[in-house]
Formats: sequence, C-alpha cells, structure tokens
Amino acid sequence: MIDLERIKNACTELNRRIGVGLEVLDQNQSVIASIISRGVAKSKDNYISASPRTDKSYTVRIFHNDSSLLNDATVQVIMMYLEPYFVSKTVVDVLVEAIENSTQRDDIIKNLKDCGVDNKLTYRLYLLSVAEEHRDDVLDIASQIIEPYSNDVIFPISSKHILLIKECDDEITPDDAQELAYALEQSISLEIPKNKMSISVSGVYNSLDEIKKAYTTSCDTMRIGAICNAGKTVFVSDKLRLEELLDKLPHEVLTNILESYSTDTISEAWDDKMIDTVHALFENNLNLSVTARELYTHRNTLVYRLDKIKKISGFDLRSFDDAVMLKILMTADKLSSAQKN
Repeated sequence: MIDLERIKNACTELNRRIGVGLEVLDQNQSVIASIISRGVAKSKDNYISASPRTDKSYTVRIFHNDSSLLNDATVQVIMMYLEPYFVSKTVVDVLVEAIENSTQRDDIIKNLKDCGVDNKLTYRLYLLSVAEEHRDDVLDIASQIIEPYSNDVIFPISSKHILLIKECDDEITPDDAQELAYALEQSISLEIPKNKMSISVSGVYNSLDEIKKAYTTSCDTMRIGAICNAGKTVFVSDKLRLEELLDKLPHEVLTNILESYSTDTISEAWDDKMIDTVHALFENNLNLSVTARELYTHRNTLVYRLDKIKKISGFDLRSFDDAVMLKILMTADKLSSAQKN
C-alpha cells in the first residue's frame, strides 16, 4: 500500500518547481493522481512514461509542452525524486505513523485495510524498555517467541522502546498477562541482563486504531511502576489502577493528603522488614497465609509485624479500610517525591 496523498503532494511540488504535468497510473492503468497545470496540453506527443524502481506496477506520465525537455536526464531526476514515495506501507508503518503523528481514526482503519489487516483485534500492548545498545538483540529474541500464524506484531518505536501487540481474549486475566511478561523477561534475560530491561503491560484494547492510547498508557504504567514499585521490572496497568489515579492529582493535592497524617505513616520512616511486609501484603490482596509464605516467615511473626505497624502508624492492615488508606498514603508519598524532583 502506497500513501497516495504523499504522492499527490510530491507531484504538486514538482509541478510548482519545474512546470511539468504528472499523472500516476495504478496496476490497472487507471489514473489515481493527476497534477496538470493550465497551459500544459495532454497529448501523446508531449509526455513520456516511466515506472518507479521501488514499485514497477505503477506508471508515471510526465507532460511538458516542449517535448524536447523530456530527455532521459530530466526523467531520471524526476523519478529519483518520486521513487521514495512509491515504497509500500506495511502494517508496522501504519502503526508507527498512528503513534507518532496522531493519524485520524478513519485513516488508520483505511490504511490497515489497505494492508489486508482488520482493525478489530483484542490485544494487550507490551512495552519493552531496553538499553539502547541491547534493543536489536531484544527485538530479535522477542520476535522468536511470537506464536506463528498469530496476529501478534512486534516492532521498535524508538531507540529504547519495543512494542509487542499481543492478541488475547476475555479469559486472559491481568495475572495471566503478568505471567507472560515474566516469561518474556526470563527468555530475554538469558542474553541480556535484567537490569537493562523492564516491561509494562497495558489494559485490554479492542481495535488497532487505539494503538496511540495504548502506547501512552503503557509509557505511563512504566513510569509510575518504576516510582511506586522500585526494584521491580514488570508492571501491569490493571494492577496499578490506584497508582495511576493518584498520579493524575496535582502535587499540591498529594501534599495536602500527606500533611493530614503523621509522617510516621509513610514508609520512609519504617525499617526494611516493615516495608517488605506492607508491600507483600498488598501484592497478595491482604491474605496473611500467602504473604507469610512469600516472606518465608511464620504466620505469627507476620502478625507481630502487623501489630508493630499498627502501633507506629495507627493503621491495622488486617482491616480493608485501613489498608486502603495506608496504600494511598504510601503511593502519594512516592508520587509527590517524584513530582518534586
């Protein structure tokens, strides 16, 4: 698929600069673009035809009233100017353009259709952030993991970012998406150090014309996850909803929330064991038994730590309301510090 609008613009520019008339014919010899100035007659005697080397299925007719000017050198210069515009777009080209240029929805759908791709696709977007020197290696490894004959698409979007559009269905939960991200990270880490890469996963989208929104969300998830879950390398948007909500609040609002409570409620005032306990409890949905196993500690020891946290902060993490309030405070504290810096 070629970008017809860009070809028309290129023909218009040539017409303006050197006064030639131009027609572009498709594979069926139908005229798909015509830029002919007034005064330039169209006849068999005053034009010459040529095909772009980048796609010989198209024909360009070059018109000029003085046919002697249409020599080989002139035609060669004109075709060299036009040929880059006859490079067919791929699905990746369409998606990259949609992300970088804010292409209109109808244009995205049309461009995808021209590539033989249906806009309707249920997917999650996996954003791989890697050190620049490892990007191509990561792209190569991740490409080999993609299931054959699937609708998955992987491509670089910048020197440090790779996007994987992973087809999914309604049965794929956020936990499943997270497990896939960990598996992807594990495969890549056999070649690339883990500290050189991180992965964020978007929510579920149902059409490719939402790719820019999915990419923006994935970038936000990556940034917020790095702030609120320091040390981790996989971040799932569906698991960071509270953090993403608080991130939308102005710095002044976050500060006011924090000032309403004693500084002892904020994680920086606690020792590492207390902080690890709180994070593990949140990650395991306040389940004491699972949290104790994850921390390799006895349940009674965990209860002792929770009692200590309650004594210092006033919040009992065995109470849902207290746990939510403390989660808000800890998140607001981290986001506020990041915004301030």
